[in-house]
Amino acid sequence: MLDCMLSICLADGEVDELEIEMMASAYAEIMDQPADLSLLRGLAQGRYQEFIDAGAAAVGPFEQLIARLESERALLDDNAREMILESAFRVACADGVIEDSEDRQLRSIAKSLDINEGVLELEILQFQRELAANGLEPSL
Repeated sequence: MLDCMLSICLADGEVDELEIEMMASAYAEIMDQPADLSLLRGLAQGRYQEFIDAGAAAVGPFEQLIARLESERALLDDNAREMILESAFRVACADGVIEDSEDRQLRSIAKSLDINEGVLELEILQFQRELAANGLEPSL
């Protein structure tokens, strides 16, 4: 779950404080225990360094994550797979916009977890409705 959230943070090439706070919130809600913000910041910085170090490597940290999700999918029940996607989705929405790179990663995560793309589409539409209800311009 944390790996997915960290990957979504880096989808746009940076990690911002809103994303860290959303990771902490999602973690606390799902795991029923508070997350250590300084630990999450450290994990995010470590993942960012991996992202930078990978550079043009054929298999970067996100590709490794997708391969691991696919290989471990059979070990996860429906609820666990949905929690992983939901946590990544929350981080993607933290700044009020789902960037193209975040959208692609969310779709890859859903596919690797064998979650129907329609489920993700419903989440995105709900997010757009909430933005519109708050007078904000939905954007993807």
